[in-house]
Amino acid sequence: MTGFGPHMSPGEATKMTTLYEMLLPHVQAINEEGGNWSSFLMSRPVLDAIEAGAVSDPDLALIRRKILEKLAAYKGVRHHAGFNQIFEAYSEGVIYLAARHRGVALTAISDGASKGKTPDFATKGAEPIGLEVKTINVLDPERTIDAAMEQGFEAGYAALEASRAEAAEKGVGVGFGIAEFAPHGDGANGKEAVEQTIKKIRSNVKAGQYAARPTFLVVSLARLGVRQHAAQLRRRLDIDEDCGVAPSGHLFAIAAAKLGDDYADYGHGWFGVRDTGPLTQAGILQDHDEIAGLVFLETEWSQTDKPDAIATGFRFNGVWNIGWNPAPFSAAEQAEARRVFEALCDTWTDTDDSRAHLIPGR
Repeated sequence: MTGFGPHMSPGEATKMTTLYEMLLPHVQAINEEGGNWSSFLMSRPVLDAIEAGAVSDPDLALIRRKILEKLAAYKGVRHHAGFNQIFEAYSEGVIYLAARHRGVALTAISDGASKGKTPDFATKGAEPIGLEVKTINVLDPERTIDAAMEQGFEAGYAALEASRAEAAEKGVGVGFGIAEFAPHGDGANGKEAVEQTIKKIRSNVKAGQYAARPTFLVVSLARLGVRQHAAQLRRRLDIDEDCGVAPSGHLFAIAAAKLGDDYADYGHGWFGVRDTGPLTQAGILQDHDEIAGLVFLETEWSQTDKPDAIATGFRFNGVWNIGWNPAPFSAAEQAEARRVFEALCDTWTDTDDSRAHLIPGR
């Protein structure tokens, strides 16, 4: 992660006070062992914004406190579950700040409120709308991240040795190392990645969290290999000149595909796109009429270390649930839910794919 810089001197280390400064040595230690993927995604501008805002904003103060609690419980480089909890709390900060940037003011709800039956956030106003946040992790995190760290460490060492050899020969050297990360398991194709993602999200949908108010499920897939840009909200993307079949949209499939829908994608061992068969998992909203919509947090990695990261490093891509059951809620709550959804989402569609013509094809 470019936002986390070089090692600090002992004198600097004694002055650590901010979130960034407290996290820095842990991130450095992780990255020296090859990285755990989450560590590369954390943004200093986001951490600094949480830190600065916590002084006067009780919601950011709550998020900051949550990060610190997870940090206090963290046991070191190979404590993947502990760092995952830090990253989840950080992701809540990202969503809070990115929503505020779009004019959607949120209230953070503390853990354990109403015995876990409430969402993570509610909008401020006469008709509060809920946002339930899920930050999805890789398949079999302990084994997958350990393997990735080993490969990353070996690639870094190989790059160092190559740069030394070139420097000895030419006076200056640059080394390159290549490491692969398999968030869905070795050899998984696009369809399998989407199916695994659906299962992971579904396992996190808890009864009761969508009952008190209209509520959206907000999901971060930053650590997974599924494609997340706005075009992926379409059921099918435009057909590439070299392909005879149009690729399926990853986000649409995760949110709204029907069980047995044919799925086409790029894959290992062949050129272009091909039909990979019927989906064995239905999209989340097909099975959950209590969820008003599914909103994906897209992370633009190249922007997350920039000063304006909150404005340019994150997007919300949403799918409105045509099958949502609004009966428990008033007309005013229903209208406010739609207003919040459209204000929050940079790009959106619905489970009928009725807005495909408004979304870029690739």
